[in-house]
Amino acid sequence: MSIHATPLHAGVDLEKQGEDIIVTVDGKPFGIYTVAQQLHHPYFREIRAPDGTLLTRTIASPGGDHPHHTGVWHAADKINDIKFWHLEGRIENTSIQLLNSGKNPAILRVENRWLDPDDFLVLREQTTIRIYSNRLLLYNISLTAGNKDVNFGDTEEGFFAFRMVDSLSEESTGKVINADGYTTPVNKD
Repeated sequence: MSIHATPLHAGVDLEKQGEDIIVTVDGKPFGIYTVAQQLHHPYFREIRAPDGTLLTRTIASPGGDHPHHTGVWHAADKINDIKFWHLEGRIENTSIQLLNSGKNPAILRVENRWLDPDDFLVLREQTTIRIYSNRLLLYNISLTAGNKDVNFGDTEEGFFAFRMVDSLSEESTGKVINADGYTTPVNKD
């Protein structure tokens, strides 16, 4: 894969199309932020490198072992024993503002409601997402309890996730290189 740098002065454009926000950097596709109400949580999908290479999983595999792995998203498990990460609860978008479109960074201001399986409010969320021309996503997430106390239980599930395409995994053709240049062994099956 050959990745070409984007100029630092490039603008990041945001365009609303239905329940999707189309994000482009210097006129090239970057990703799609979707808030579709039939989904269990808002997320970024189809994140692309500057050369157009798809970096994230496009959709969850129907019937697969991880249907909640959908691109770039955040959720948590065991909030008042509700497994939002595993789609027992739902994160419903209530508001989205597109700010600074055409600038660096562009900004999405998002408000969501975290609902239990009976649609009762567990958390209110206010998130600001800054999208930079170098394709950096910066999330600032604020959560406030709904109508009763909230308990975050112990869990092995993360709070923020990036589900990459299978071809980037080490089990496929991907190779991990750290900041010191150390790499993992290449799979030679």
